[in-house]
Amino acid sequence: IESILGWQRNDADAWDYWIDPAAGVGYVRLTQFIPQTADDLDQAIAQMTRERPLSALILDLRFNPGGLLSSAIDIADRFIDEGTIVSTVTADGHQTNETRAQTRVTYPHFPVVVLVNRGSASASEIVSGALQDYGRATIVGERSFGKGSVQDLFPLEQGKAYLKLTTQYYMLPQGRIIHRMPDADTWGIEPDLVVTMTDRQVADALAHRQEVDVLRDPAPEDAPKAPPPAEPDAADTDDAADSEPKKTADLIEQGIDPQLEAALLLLKTQLIADDIALARGK
Repeated sequence: IESILGWQRNDADAWDYWIDPAAGVGYVRLTQFIPQTADDLDQAIAQMTRERPLSALILDLRFNPGGLLSSAIDIADRFIDEGTIVSTVTADGHQTNETRAQTRVTYPHFPVVVLVNRGSASASEIVSGALQDYGRATIVGERSFGKGSVQDLFPLEQGKAYLKLTTQYYMLPQGRIIHRMPDADTWGIEPDLVVTMTDRQVADALAHRQEVDVLRDPAPEDAPKAPPPAEPDAADTDDAADSEPKKTADLIEQGIDPQLEAALLLLKTQLIADDIALARGK
């Protein structure tokens, strides 16, 4: 199972992670947190740095429902030098566990934008929230789902059945509880830059992404060639346009994914500002 996906497939059926090669901006979709996710992300970062300097990164956690807590901690650890990543607290606020970052696995410091939406939950909220608390990443998109509870299983009838109870909550470094409580006004991760998408826009963006992620085998050289198409009537122009192969770049160039477009624009603006500051000697 792949949990780390890139921008588009190349001819060798491998992921191309460059959303903007000229600016050195990479793009990684993290679909779920499974045991090999951190290692796969390491390989993606290593591949990009071998190809050209990695100036900035978009980490897409939209529609990521979560997964293993240990994997989420490992991912956050790649971006945070030191300090608490996540801790657990009881309902009365008593802290019961704390996990801290390890400097030996931290990536070099480059600008990061994390994309979240209503489908980002649990482990993805821990990662995006920790990076937000330390100012390590800018969060773009819509407020996340709000799933941050810890359930424990208690055996009944000598293991014939189990009772699952929520006993603790996950707490972010600055003391935020991400879980959505009854009648709560705030929950989850609030983006630094809110970019909303309608249900229609979300459906169109997902459909486009699914279409361009398909790798199609080229036709064999000895395959019979189809006769040339007849000249289309004016009424058929729209249908012909719809039949053209979709391109990954259309997500941005045609405004199909406004959240992704905003993330890329934000990073490119930041890189330009950094270059100007460096040129002025600041």
